[in-house]
Amino acid sequence: MGPFAVRLGSTTEVLPDLLFISHERRLILTDTRVEGAPDLLIEVISPKSKKIDQIFKRDLYAKYGVRYYWIVEPLAEWIRAYELGADGLYELVAEAHGREAFSAPPFSDLQISLSDLWDM
Repeated sequence: MGPFAVRLGSTTEVLPDLLFISHERRLILTDTRVEGAPDLLIEVISPKSKKIDQIFKRDLYAKYGVRYYWIVEPLAEWIRAYELGADGLYELVAEAHGREAFSAPPFSDLQISLSDLWDM
């Protein structure tokens, strides 16, 4: 399956790398796209998308109320997880580097081995 569009406003649509929608919010999922803010959006940085993913998309996702935003940097081998605060800004809630294990909301019980990601 190719990229799946997420409509965050009447004229704002993005193609995130990965997304998660909780069962309780599944009604925002249509056959062709997501209509509203998913619970979690994940972006994987490429050399060309670094500024877009780390600044533009982060600010856009916060503006439209995406509760969790993870960003993955495979070349530098790190992952960061952010949670939307009451002030409407993202707060760093978890970070891992190299071969460490990573765990973050909304999947705090899930341990992700970063070495498995980088070795793919």
